Amino acid sequence: MAGRPRLASGALLLVHDFWDRAVYRAPLLRHFDLAGSAGTLALLTPKPMPDPAMLSVDLIAHAFDPG
Repeated sequence: MAGRPRLASGALLLVHDFWDRAVYRAPLLRHFDLAGSAGTLALLTPKPMPDPAMLSVDLIAHAFDPG
C-alpha cells in the first residue's frame, strides 16, 4: 500500500487512549476509518486511497512527539 509501506495489507490499528488524545485523533482519522471502539480503545482500518502528501505532513509533524 503506497504511503504506508510498513502496514501489511488487511492490517488493523488499535490505539489506546484514542479519545483522550485529541492531538492524534485528527491526523489518524485523515488516514484511517474508525471501525469500532470500547472505552478509550479505538479500532482503525486504513482508508483505501491514502494521500501521500498529507501522510508525509502528518508523519513529520508528529515524528518526535513523545505523546
